[in-house]
Amino acid sequence: MPRKSRNLETKVLKELTGPGFKSAARISYSGLASKIGANKESVRAAVKRAERSQSIQKWRILLNPRIIGQELGAVQLDARLGDDSAKARAISQIEMIEGVVIVFNYHGTGVRVIFYYESEESARRKARLIASVCGSREEDTALMKVVFPSSGRLRKTDWMVLKAISKNPRESSAEVASELALSTRTVNRLIKKLTESRAIFLSTIKDVRNSLGLSVDYLIRCREESKGEVNKLVRSQTLNFALPNQKDYYSASLAFNNISEAEEFKGRLEKVIGVQEVRMDILKEHIFVDSWLDEVIQKNAA
Repeated sequence: MPRKSRNLETKVLKELTGPGFKSAARISYSGLASKIGANKESVRAAVKRAERSQSIQKWRILLNPRIIGQELGAVQLDARLGDDSAKARAISQIEMIEGVVIVFNYHGTGVRVIFYYESEESARRKARLIASVCGSREEDTALMKVVFPSSGRLRKTDWMVLKAISKNPRESSAEVASELALSTRTVNRLIKKLTESRAIFLSTIKDVRNSLGLSVDYLIRCREESKGEVNKLVRSQTLNFALPNQKDYYSASLAFNNISEAEEFKGRLEKVIGVQEVRMDILKEHIFVDSWLDEVIQKNAA
């Protein structure tokens, strides 16, 4: 691939996949082109290349947990089970836990699980269950909260549109309108409402094996007064995702070309005054769990 095309694809992927969950799930090719300073057809071709190569494996919609009266949490730990096959079996069990939507499987023993929860106690209960499945102690897990903005309740028609685009967020409005017997104008209005009210977010599932470079997650245990300097360092890199406002922790996912760059950055973090420990995990597999979220959407759209 020519260098110019590769650079454009990198810009497109960065805009669509990070940092964090993107609210612009339905941004048009022309809108995306305007944001990154390219022409529409070049952007369209870059997205299609990423899909064909499976750098982008699939697109999924995540619900703002506030619209269903819940919160979104994350737990990171080690699966101390002896080998990769036992770890794979543990991940299969984790996928069946109510509320689990994403599993990050790292090289080695590391695992991070993203899940919806109803209360602080239910979050701790799910964290304990995940730790038990992984053969890990509860005190060795890091439990984090993913903060979302407030969002109002949805009407049935909103849920119907959400269901129609949940497995393919970039499906055309005309196709959605035909499926739901609505006008294209109504579908556009409802999708705009869902996006602008931050009721839905885009999660792009990448095939890590077919992606350029490395996706590296850092879990940084540090004092509160050190987080400003940590944040400055993290923001100087290619950022995928960050959870800065965690008690005793700062979590960040960054993109690097190779392991040497990732190790060098880990060393820089460790030198920050007040940083007590830096854990570095390299992403091996990005798993989106459809089942629980599908049930929630189906129930509300019925």
